[in-house]
Amino acid sequence: MKEEDNDDKNLFRYIRLLRDLESLAKPSHLINLVMDRLSISLIAADHEVVTVTLEAASIETILKGNAEHVYQLEIGRIQVDNSSPGYPLFPVIMSPRCTLSQAPGQEHDHGLMNKVVFACVKMRTDVPDVTYCTVVNFLI
Repeated sequence: MKEEDNDDKNLFRYIRLLRDLESLAKPSHLINLVMDRLSISLIAADHEVVTVTLEAASIETILKGNAEHVYQLEIGRIQVDNSSPGYPLFPVIMSPRCTLSQAPGQEHDHGLMNKVVFACVKMRTDVPDVTYCTVVNFLI
């Protein structure tokens, strides 16, 4: 009877180990925010000064248990407009040199080759009180 109890305990330990390994392989939390267009305005003294427009932007966060965190940022197009009062000498401060043609009603292609900014950081937190980066990628 003791052998059967030990076999059952070993079976339960094995099943628990498989579940733990499976949870490490799958992301426990996934946050993916995709924005077709985001405009941010800087306002000073009751008037708009600068407008920053980001197109085809995405932010992704993957948490794999407590051990690994992956953060990724992609931006397809950036434009900075001068909105200062009066007639600004340079109304567009920064804009892409060329843009991809797009048919009306068609969504942006979110492929990596069309990105202006791509950043990815992978961090490990499996050592107590220590967080360190294993991979840092930044592409402009």
